[in-house]
Amino acid sequence: MCVPEDLTKPPLPGSPAAKASKKLGTAQAWTATAMRNMGTAQAGQLLTKWFGSNSLETTNKVKSVISSVINVLSGPPYFRTNQEECDKPGSDGGLALAWVTPGEKNNQGRYVINICEKAVNYGCDICVVGTIVHEAAHHPTASTGDVAYDLTEIEQLQTSEAFTNAENFAYFFRDLNGGM
Repeated sequence: MCVPEDLTKPPLPGSPAAKASKKLGTAQAWTATAMRNMGTAQAGQLLTKWFGSNSLETTNKVKSVISSVINVLSGPPYFRTNQEECDKPGSDGGLALAWVTPGEKNNQGRYVINICEKAVNYGCDICVVGTIVHEAAHHPTASTGDVAYDLTEIEQLQTSEAFTNAENFAYFFRDLNGGM
């Protein structure tokens, strides 16, 4: 008989989940800044860069995803590390950085974000924050997917694909906060 995991306990000190939770405030600030700056010239340029257009339709769609990510992060989310799952090779043969089961919440109503060692230990704090917002964008109502991760591929996505790619939103947030 498998004993269900307690998804209410705080993450173990020093674990990837604990390290990610320390970056939550920065991720929340990124999303708040993104929403606040949506009407600026900088946001218009970045909408074109990451989504192929800065039309009203694009602006509204991006605002909708930002609102969703703000909702997930304000919960706050429950960060967990399942080492067994982190050690499984993905479809590309590499190990996972992080993942979610879209819509999964713990019994306290907090969205679950799974964080692996690789996500927090490659010497890039801004990348940890990007991973958090990327994973938050997979949860409803945004419900984005993973179309592309490679920067060159991401920059070439059509607008319709960019809207569904969590990594486009992570880079958009990052750029809008002075990160690229």
